[in-house]
Amino acid sequence: MALSKPMEMMAAATAAGVGGFLSTSILYPLDTLKTRIQSGTSLLPPDAADEADAGQTPPKRHAALLRSLYQGIQYKAAESSTSKFLYFYAYTMLAQMVAPKDGRPIGTFTDLAIGYLSELLHLPVTMPMELVGTRMQTSSERGGVLQILRAIVKESGVGGLYKGLGAYFVLCLQPAIQYTVFERLKGVYLRRAKQASQALGALEVGEELN
Repeated sequence: MALSKPMEMMAAATAAGVGGFLSTSILYPLDTLKTRIQSGTSLLPPDAADEADAGQTPPKRHAALLRSLYQGIQYKAAESSTSKFLYFYAYTMLAQMVAPKDGRPIGTFTDLAIGYLSELLHLPVTMPMELVGTRMQTSSERGGVLQILRAIVKESGVGGLYKGLGAYFVLCLQPAIQYTVFERLKGVYLRRAKQASQALGALEVGEELN
């Protein structure tokens, strides 16, 4: 049985959200190392370095490093899950709104525009979440999310929560292009698979008649 349009949007968004949560959780240590290297900070935050130095044995040092690599994972995983959920919910909704009535696929430019808008729409929610996660990766702040948000607002005002927003007007093209290319390649593959299936069916019918 086909899903209703609201259920289709929710199913696509939920699947994307779960995928974002799992991928971030699995790759988080690598993301932490990348972020620390790019920001020029120590691979170990000060508190984790002190903890590692205090441990006399290598296992204790390794444990301190491992714990530091997962610092802030809950915020990054939540941000990734939320951004993917909102992106695909918005994308599916907009695609249904502009889909041609005759069943033809959406044009490439329209698909690209939908993807771009879908990425922009979740930024007011996810940018502060991403900033909190990055702070957790690169500093020794141990406070909760509200404490970190207050510290950011105190340092830079409310605008500090959206630092770098201008760059995102360009960066939002990346997922839009990726998803548009994915949809086009998927369409080509499905058409070829359908043609191959029809050819095979015709061949089987011909053999039966002979």
